[in-house]
Amino acid sequence: MIDSELLPQSYCKIIQLNEAVTPELAAVLLTKVLAFHGEYLPANYLGYITDEDIYGKVYSTWKNAKLIKDTKLLEVVDHLYCLC
Repeated sequence: MIDSELLPQSYCKIIQLNEAVTPELAAVLLTKVLAFHGEYLPANYLGYITDEDIYGKVYSTWKNAKLIKDTKLLEVVDHLYCLC
């Protein structure tokens, strides 16, 4: 993966031949392989900045996001918002 430039040269210091990789390095390697094959999308992936419809996706997601997850706090904030 280093030779194919999927991982930076700095990983040469971390990877030890004939030894198990750390869980962290295994996660990085698996993520890179999935990304290389186009099968990895981060949890909050909306698209690329160059996508024609990215503005609409960001706006819609922001508008529909539930930023406050605590229902009691959300009720207080909604009530205060209505008083404005």
